[in-house]
This record gives sequence, C-alpha cells and structure tokens, in this order.
Amino acid sequence: IPQEGITLGKKDAPVTLVEFADLKCPFCRDFSVNSFPTIVDEYIKTGKVKMLFQVQTFVAEQITPGDSRNAATMAEASGMQNKLWNFTDLWYANQKEETEIAATDEWLREIGGAIPGLDVEKAMTDRDSETVDNRLHYVHQEGQQVFKYAVRKMYETCRDLLETAGVSASDI
Repeated sequence: IPQEGITLGKKDAPVTLVEFADLKCPFCRDFSVNSFPTIVDEYIKTGKVKMLFQVQTFVAEQITPGDSRNAATMAEASGMQNKLWNFTDLWYANQKEETEIAATDEWLREIGGAIPGLDVEKAMTDRDSETVDNRLHYVHQEGQQVFKYAVRKMYETCRDLLETAGVSASDI
C-alpha cells in the first residue's frame, strides 16, 4: 500500500478519510486494531479511499505530561521517512496504559527499530525539528476546528430531535 507522509493509499483515491487520534488513547487503539484493518482491506487497498493520520496530544497530559507529545513527534518524524503508518501500527500493537509514561527515548527507539527501512536516529533527531513542531501545531489547530464543528453539529442534531419529539431543550 503506498504511503507518503501522513497519507496511506493512492494519492488519487476519490475519498479521503481523516483520522484524528492520540497514540496514548485506548479508544484510538481499539479503532486501529479492530476496525482499521477492514478499512484497509476493503477501501484503501482497492484504491477507493486514502487515509490521513492527524496525530493529537490530549491523553493523560496531567498525569504523564509530555508523553503524548513525545509519541506524536516520533510518529511525525517517522512520517518524514514515509513510515508513519508502520509506526502507528506498532505503537498501537504495543500500547501501554494511558496513565503510564511510555514514550521514552528507549521505547521510541525500540518501536522504531522494529520498522524496516526507518532510520531511527534520524527520526529521533527529526522529532525536535521545526517541521515536526509546525505539523503538530497545525494538526492541533485543525483538530480544535473539527471538534468545535462536531460538537455544534451534535448539539443541533439533538436539539432538532428533541423538537421533533415535542421536547424543549429547556425542559431537560
């Protein structure tokens, strides 16, 4: 399957699916392990869909400050070598508890070292690059916009359903 940067699949696929995920998120892991393989087999491999991975850094930041970001920087740095999807697959397959510090240099080197063709030391260095920092900033901003839109749409849908049922939001 072609992979370039954050994209998995053919560049000219008619549908683009965007995943916003945190590598420490257990629900994101569940999606990656349980649902994503079906999407790959039925849609990405067939050229119907390409998928973009927008790495987020929101899980357990109060408990394990910076850990989510450390994982995210390695994913982005791996993407600079067109190995982001390999990294995320291995990360999720070996995901630790969200409250546990996981993204140590040692662990990132171990995960990276299991990816054929990834220059681990280059990725470790690239984690601190302006390119990776700018990507994470951009993705964070984009994630906030998507979240705001989703919350607004959820509110509007619920309000409309309540009104259809003859219930006022103020009654709740």
